[in-house]
Amino acid sequence: MPALTLTTALLIAGGVVLLAVIMNGWWTLRRARLRAVPTVAAAEAPRTEPTLEAPPPAPELGAELSALHAQNPEEFWARGGEWVKNAKTGISIATRADDAATANRWRALVRFGNGVEETVEFTKSDGKLVLADL
Repeated sequence: MPALTLTTALLIAGGVVLLAVIMNGWWTLRRARLRAVPTVAAAEAPRTEPTLEAPPPAPELGAELSALHAQNPEEFWARGGEWVKNAKTGISIATRADDAATANRWRALVRFGNGVEETVEFTKSDGKLVLADL
């Protein structure tokens, strides 16, 4: 019997490994075909993602800033950069005073997308909703 060289031994070992990889791929493919396929009706069922639903419109989000600027322009511009940074992450009215629909002035909790929350006072001026105080 001829002697087994290192090259021959490595070729045989490589062939065995290659055969094992091919058999594993075949077995995985066979198992994937046997799995139950969902019906078309289940796949097309309407689905609503709760995080994608639009929040109810809050009138406070349309408030005018001119009255607040007129009261104290320095403070308005000093806080403006911080507000813009927070507002770019998203903004919503988390809670508002119970009498917001009928009151002349009311407070609301503004929640930004980055988690920052601020209490803001709103008022109506000449029929427009404006920020009264930050």
